[in-house]
Amino acid sequence: MLPFIEKHRPQTLEDVVGNEPIVDRLKYFSVNGGLPNILMASPPGQGKTTIAHCLGRAMLKNQFKEAFLELNASDQRNVSDVRDRVRGFAERQVTLPAAFQKLVFLDECDAMTAQAQLALRRIIEDFSHTTRFILACNDISKISESLQSRTCVLMLSPVTPLEIKLRILRISEIENIKIETAAAEEIAKLADGDVRNAVNQLQSAAVLMDNDIKFVDLAQVLDVLTEDQGVEIINLCQSDVNTAIKQCKEMSIDGFTGDEICQMLTRGVLSPKLSVSDLLRSRIMKLVAQAVARVSAGINGFVQIARCCAEISMVK
Repeated sequence: MLPFIEKHRPQTLEDVVGNEPIVDRLKYFSVNGGLPNILMASPPGQGKTTIAHCLGRAMLKNQFKEAFLELNASDQRNVSDVRDRVRGFAERQVTLPAAFQKLVFLDECDAMTAQAQLALRRIIEDFSHTTRFILACNDISKISESLQSRTCVLMLSPVTPLEIKLRILRISEIENIKIETAAAEEIAKLADGDVRNAVNQLQSAAVLMDNDIKFVDLAQVLDVLTEDQGVEIINLCQSDVNTAIKQCKEMSIDGFTGDEICQMLTRGVLSPKLSVSDLLRSRIMKLVAQAVARVSAGINGFVQIARCCAEISMVK
């Protein structure tokens, strides 16, 4: 069976989910030409590769294969790799309409060494008359300022839960999957703006639940921590903190990481199902955010979760 993420990958800019203002700008360039060198930045799963491919197909049409080069910078880190592959392509003769150029898509360019980025900067300058460069990165802070200054930086926003839910429902209809609206909403929330993750979770649930996805069974089938569990833990912190810590410990024993438990608490504190005042919600959110920062820094996950629960129990 072909993975849903490949089977239902958008083929045109019109099919791209989320980031409409950016996509609309790229649609203009796909019709009128004049595309600048661009740098797309966002966490994984928010459509950078898909957007690059859709833009390439829209601009180059039948010459896409000849005039579009894709490289993964995590496999092309050395100066010689960048110079040989990109320079060789940039020098290739391809006849395109006026105002349109060949495209080089360099994914994960934040994995390139500083020396390789310098080489790329020079190549961008040398071949600006025949080639445009589409760079993609997860962490823009790892891209040199000199390279950023030679591109139009596009900061992609996380795809909203509503946009992801609509995508899930559309794929479910095409694949003849019966899915409850509440289940689609839960998958969208769990994805945290990552469309790829949501589509993969949909396929897993469809296989494990025989194409009949019910909300009540979703968390157990996908082995994930839900918003409702986050609300429960936060409420327990206010009434019985020892039980809250015990449940978090059980989650840790079951294999959930400190990051995943923190994400659950974040979804819980943001949930409308959590009946607390706005002031109390903001104080709890601050404590959860501090726990997220400590866990992300590599400090013992469960110890930080237990500390967070204890601190929440004292918030009034």
